[in-house]
Amino acid sequence: MYQALQNTFQSLMLVICLGILAGQASAELFVPSTAVVVLAADTSLQAAAKQVNTKYGGEVVKAETVSKEGRQVHQIRLLIDGRVKNVDIDASSGKEL
Repeated sequence: MYQALQNTFQSLMLVICLGILAGQASAELFVPSTAVVVLAADTSLQAAAKQVNTKYGGEVVKAETVSKEGRQVHQIRLLIDGRVKNVDIDASSGKEL
């Protein structure tokens, strides 16, 4: 089952990367823990996912950017030893909320 999930993740990443290259990036992305991160002035969704994954370990199973209380927040969901952990990152500062 883990191999099937991993294959699904890889397929989703390929589709997402192709969409980004075509200029059709989505607000909701699935980011594997092996993603390459490019840092910008604001914290990108990919950078936030990598930051959270480095701090807590486990596997990033979902990452999306939402608006909370008038600011952009990256919501990262990790799977750690069979348990789900949700972490919010301020998109402009990169700080954990």
